[in-house]
Amino acid sequence: MNGDLSVRRVVSFLFFVVSVNQVSGAALPARSLPSGIVAPLLAANAAPVTLRDIPLGQPELDSLELEPFSLWAEEPHVLISGADGKQERVAVPVARFFRGVVKGRDDSAVYFRVGPAGEINGLVLLGEKRFAVGRSMAPANPRKADEEPMSVDSPLVIAEVDPLAEGDPSATWSCAIDRNPMLTSRLTTPGIAAAQSLKPIALGGGLTTTTYNLKLSIHTDYELYAGLGSSASAVTTYVENLVGAASAIFSRDVRTTLQIAGTPIIVTSPTAQDQLTTAPPDDVSLALAELGKYWHDTYPNVQRSAVVMVSGKLFNSGIAWENTVCGNDVYCGDDGSTCGSTDFAGKYMGAYAFCGSSFTVSATVPGNVPYTLPNDASFWMLLAFCHEVGHLCNGPHTNCVTLTAAEKSTYGVTRDYVDLCEGAETETGCYSGTPSSPTELGTIMSACQNFFGTGGYRQSRYTFGQSGEPSAKIPPYLISGIDQATPVATITLGACPSQSASVASCTGCTYAWVISSGTINSGQSTNSITFTATLSGTLNVTITNSHSCSISNSVAVGPCLSAPASVTATPIASQSPCGNPSVQVTWASVTNATGYTLLRCGINHCASTSDFTFAGSTTALSFTDGGCRTDLTPPLPNTAYIYKVVATAGASSSPYSTGDLATTILFTDDPITTGVTVVKAVHVSQLRTAVAAVCTLAGTTAPGSPPVAGNPIAAAYINTLRTLLDSARAALGLSAMTYADNPLNPSGQHTIIKKAHIVDLRNGVR
Repeated sequence: MNGDLSVRRVVSFLFFVVSVNQVSGAALPARSLPSGIVAPLLAANAAPVTLRDIPLGQPELDSLELEPFSLWAEEPHVLISGADGKQERVAVPVARFFRGVVKGRDDSAVYFRVGPAGEINGLVLLGEKRFAVGRSMAPANPRKADEEPMSVDSPLVIAEVDPLAEGDPSATWSCAIDRNPMLTSRLTTPGIAAAQSLKPIALGGGLTTTTYNLKLSIHTDYELYAGLGSSASAVTTYVENLVGAASAIFSRDVRTTLQIAGTPIIVTSPTAQDQLTTAPPDDVSLALAELGKYWHDTYPNVQRSAVVMVSGKLFNSGIAWENTVCGNDVYCGDDGSTCGSTDFAGKYMGAYAFCGSSFTVSATVPGNVPYTLPNDASFWMLLAFCHEVGHLCNGPHTNCVTLTAAEKSTYGVTRDYVDLCEGAETETGCYSGTPSSPTELGTIMSACQNFFGTGGYRQSRYTFGQSGEPSAKIPPYLISGIDQATPVATITLGACPSQSASVASCTGCTYAWVISSGTINSGQSTNSITFTATLSGTLNVTITNSHSCSISNSVAVGPCLSAPASVTATPIASQSPCGNPSVQVTWASVTNATGYTLLRCGINHCASTSDFTFAGSTTALSFTDGGCRTDLTPPLPNTAYIYKVVATAGASSSPYSTGDLATTILFTDDPITTGVTVVKAVHVSQLRTAVAAVCTLAGTTAPGSPPVAGNPIAAAYINTLRTLLDSARAALGLSAMTYADNPLNPSGQHTIIKKAHIVDLRNGVR
């Protein structure tokens, strides 16, 4: 982020996140929350939770839909540096974490933390509005929360944060990427690209069914520790809420969850010396260089997607290596030339981000405090944290993303960039001119929080981008960056009856498969498995690489089904009221099937399954095709069709059944009964039409001219129809017919055309 930012905003993240768990400093009135919302949060395990009657000021938006998630990738703990420089691993009390949305608003984000003693604090983002959730009473000294803990019996309230609380236009803060010769794309840097094994995927990310998980190691310093009242638990809760709220935003916008992982929070004691000593007035790029060097040398074996420094030092700035998430460290060279600056001489480039503080403390408070209680209600550190992690994930500054002519027309704007909130950026291809804020306001990757619009509000929102506006171009950059840094997760399914699934193997990757309805039979932790699906459901795989970057993908699966048997297609003897012919198809039940799909073929010899088209679906064991239905073209008169049936169960489907023939001919005197004693010319003429239709479907020779009315019906003509029909049925893969008196012999005993001969031919074309 560039330009001037509020000092208070940079350092003021979530006034409710520290262990005092209070809501204060909001200029707008706090509203009481229903007392019953605590119980489902305390009782929830893996089940989603809906909290109702939440007073957000809009009656139609009063429900929060939350799901529990694991914020810690491993057993919660922090490393605390002691006076002797040694680090002590300390367990962290286990809290519960929830994220979600306001029901009915996809652009919202909700985060809740439930502490081990039942204390609750939370965040609701709704458009430009921000709400804090917590207890309504503060301890006498909010900086001594460990000594004066907030009572969990205090009323639980929600308060809308006054946007003027993030004012102070005299303060400055910037994202230093714009003023440093940073390498902004590992994709174009040979030394980095070779280390990443990147997927060749176009901008916009991979499969639409994929989700991602990043595990962040968080580093803090003495200044943050001191600013939080020299309380290790306050630092821990602060970081938990920072990463947890960011995870709610990343999950909503870029299908990515964030966790705390690796060797996480490092808290410096009051008498200890920081491991990282770079401090203002040094440029923040030097702090980033020191961070990368320290982690590369100290924790070479810690698996993490990235390291993010959350500092209390007054840098008034943040910085990150762009598009490096999940990447290997790259040595910058003895002179720093590989990384573009002598600032990085002897240092390492990689997945590192630095979030510096920007708050001028009072004379009575030691250190650089990232927020002031009880009077400050600024959420700025959350925006700064998301911004720098966004850079790690390939997120560009929005004033550096151009709009095409077509996009301008689509979004109804005339500007050439996603926004114009920064006009002095030194990066090539960025907007240069007088800054101005868009009507819809800026986003996380913008500098719009530096621009004060009408009313003195900072012109920013806590979203990476929203559909229907130019900012919609930004999330695909992040999704693409994360997707390229994670393994390939395309699932290939094997055919029944032996069900199998596989993904591409990758060096150092781990695999975890889960099936919703069924069992994994073998290979559950490998790239190739066998499974048995008992019902319709999903098969999910999560692949994690050596940098703890995970990608998850799902496919629908179901039980293996046998092809329906006893398929019989029968033309209905009478026309429908609409004048269209109809064909009734019946079949036998298939075990585990939940439905059936009817397919018909009336062209192209029916030699391939691609020749068959959808004719209907049902859960019954019969279906009538044609008649007065208007959803599909009904069968045509005097036309031959092959019908097949497929059994289904969710995403599973059986092989095609054996086909059965139906010809839409309405025969005279059908059925021929004992009372019909004379074989008429019309019977043979109709048979000729029906056999011709079957031959046309099969692509075989059709019969010639029909017999002339009034002339005797020759036995040879019946023989010819039989021969041509047999050839057509064979070409269509249908069973051979059995005829009475076959062949008819004009010079022998079989010289009289019987009704049985007509019936046999009719059965052969039905």
